[in-house]
Amino acid sequence: MGWERLANFIMQHRFLLDAGERLYSCRRKLATLGVSLLAVMLSYHVVFGANGMLAYKQKRAERQKFQQDVVRLQRENERIAQRIRELKSDPKAIER
Repeated sequence: MGWERLANFIMQHRFLLDAGERLYSCRRKLATLGVSLLAVMLSYHVVFGANGMLAYKQKRAERQKFQQDVVRLQRENERIAQRIRELKSDPKAIER
């Protein structure tokens, strides 16, 4: 009796088996599509993500600017230190 019910169910819902067979026959295409989608999502994250290439490029430019600021400030510090040394030791510097 159980087998008859199963056979009836299969006959009534044949479209489910057909869909399963079509899905099984397209598995390589679906796998390729899935891997391709994963690669696109990963590429997007690598380029546009929070720590992606664009953010890296911006951070690098910011670091370069800060390094230039440090060099400029070090030169200014040295110039001011030299002026202080002159004022402490050279009486003529005080008159200027």
